[in-house]
Order: sequence, then structure tokens, then C-alpha cells
Amino acid sequence: FNQAYDYYDFLHTLYPAMPGLAESTQRYWYRNAGSLFQQGQDVQALALLDQLHQQNAKYNGLASALSRVTDRLMSTYLRDKNYSAARRLLTTTAGRSGKDDATVLAWRKKLVQAADQRLQSAREHSAAERFRPARAAALEPVEIWPSVAGASELLAQIDAAYPMVVVAVPQGETVHGVAPGRNPAL
Repeated sequence: FNQAYDYYDFLHTLYPAMPGLAESTQRYWYRNAGSLFQQGQDVQALALLDQLHQQNAKYNGLASALSRVTDRLMSTYLRDKNYSAARRLLTTTAGRSGKDDATVLAWRKKLVQAADQRLQSAREHSAAERFRPARAAALEPVEIWPSVAGASELLAQIDAAYPMVVVAVPQGETVHGVAPGRNPAL
């Protein structure tokens, strides 16, 4: 597929109105995306499918291919706890069609449920006055789904009951021209 890219680029540059070129290019993008998906290169496959969607949103099989790639990428992001990437992918997917399709709705529901479960754990820690684990648990749902209901309020309650002061100490810096761990008298 990589070799074909150069040929398509050449044709689009010199002969953009060539009969059948657009259809052939779309077939190439779709098949290349399928090959990349089979190789586990989901981000690259999604990029090609997005390109195809921009040219021909009604391409046969495109909607199901986008859904399969999105599902696998979302599973990977959640497994790796890369919640910001998962949210960006949902936003991009919803923006592609201008509405929330079944894939977006299903994954959004999973993210909100995961955030709600973590929030419940934080509430249990807080009720038992285990404030340090409560704070850590209350931050997780905000990372998963920032607008999860009740997280900000719970964090405020925890902060009121168990205020924390965080002190930052610079490392690797010199103090009065002396590197850390060095005795200026030596």
C-alpha cells in the first residue's frame, strides 16, 4: 500500500480530474485502512477512514469500519487508562457526523459508569474518614469524565475535612551557586 500512495499522489497532483481517480483513491484508502487495522495499527487506520469520510461519507462499509476501529481504540485507551485520549476520540467521532451515533453513546455511557463507580469508592473512603485515599479516589472520576456529577462537591468536602499542603522543592538546581549534594568547603 505504501508504494501506491506515491502513484496516487502523482495522479492527484498532475491529473486531478482523471476519470475514476476519486473512486480508485477511496477504494485504496478503505483497503489500506483494513490492512492497517488487521496489523493493529488502529490510529493510522482511523486516519485513513477519516480521510475517506471527508471525501465520501456514504462510502459502502465506512460506517461499520469506523465503528470497529473506534471500538478497538477505545478499549485500548481504557485499558491503558488514557482517558483524555478516549474523550478526544469520542469528541472527534461525534463531530464526524454532527451527532452522537450508537458507538459514541455506548462508550460515553461506559466512561460515565466507570467515573460513577470510582466516585462511589471515594464516598465510601470519605464516610470512613480515610481522607487521603478518599482524595485520590475522588480525583479518578474527574480524570475519567470531568463533568461527572458530585465529584467537585465531594472533593470540596474532603478538602474541608482534611486540608493538605503541598510543598514543592526544586531538584537539580543550585542554591547560592552550590550544586545539591556538594559541600562548598571541599
